[in-house]
Amino acid sequence: MQTSHPRISRIRPIPRPHRFGLIFLLLAGAILRVGATPVQTPPGLVAWWSGEGSAADRVGLNPGAPLGALNYAPGKVGQAFSFNGTDAGVRIPASRLLDVGQDPGFTLEFWIKPDDVLSPHPLVEWGEANSYFSTTLFISATSGTRTLHADVIDLANGDHVLQSGSDSVQAGVWQHVAMTYDKASGTLRLYRDGTVVGNAQIGTVTGKTHPDLLLGVRPAGPLSAAEHYAGLMDEMSLYRRALSASEIAAIVAAGTDGKIQTLAPILAMPPAGLIAAAGSTVTLSVTAGGTAPLSYQWLRNGVALPGATNATLTLDNARPPQSGQYTVTVTNAAGSATSGEAQLTVQ
Repeated sequence: MQTSHPRISRIRPIPRPHRFGLIFLLLAGAILRVGATPVQTPPGLVAWWSGEGSAADRVGLNPGAPLGALNYAPGKVGQAFSFNGTDAGVRIPASRLLDVGQDPGFTLEFWIKPDDVLSPHPLVEWGEANSYFSTTLFISATSGTRTLHADVIDLANGDHVLQSGSDSVQAGVWQHVAMTYDKASGTLRLYRDGTVVGNAQIGTVTGKTHPDLLLGVRPAGPLSAAEHYAGLMDEMSLYRRALSASEIAAIVAAGTDGKIQTLAPILAMPPAGLIAAAGSTVTLSVTAGGTAPLSYQWLRNGVALPGATNATLTLDNARPPQSGQYTVTVTNAAGSATSGEAQLTVQ
């Protein structure tokens, strides 16, 4: 006597027309992925550590150095930094470009996938060994709340704290986090996956951002031991202005497509005006980033100067007729950028 198998008897083949429909949907999904476009990189980008197998800065101006057993793993976009929670980290040497506390505002935005959220984890911090804390963003687990905790520390070591709502971060999943501060309005905000999870008015503050910038590690200080982040971090980006909610939402919506990888020239430090004595040597310079190679062209009063094709323009034995408005245009395969006018006066 043949025994029946109720579970097997309920499995029916997909009818042929439906089969074709399923194949069409799968193909259409593949086509949509191929045709997906990364989001435009917002203006004001200072540095971008994408974690593609190194601590290099995609802008090209602030390379980082790996600390401890820093590793790399599949990330949200390409590869990501993998922190072991014991000694791994990234240190980026201090520079004026990273000292965004002096700018009209700043933004930190990146993806994280923490191994756990039951203990504190430093994410980003300006700091030095054996010193007191500077401006920071970390995961707080006080009383099991699992929140994002931001502190814009001013030059007098005053705290300006913002903490997100409870359970704003999760373990084991990718989530986008952002911290923005706008100096004009005094508004400090925290975002998770494009949604505001914390908002505070802290007034006009010059944040303490002049030390080295650290990813995934808080160095030991006079009152605390070193702390380390355990998990993944991807596409860590720093801007010298507060990104809008719509700009952050666009980055989140792009997901695995990320931001446009080929960067048009970014004028990080434009030339500054000078007053010089006749007969002296005058030097004008520009600091620019973006996808290499970069080419330069200096202009005086809108007219290109022959042979002036380096990041630095040197005028030996300067004369009054060389006074004028100087600009520089930086170009690469993705576009060009022209600086504002720098007034040179030779007396």
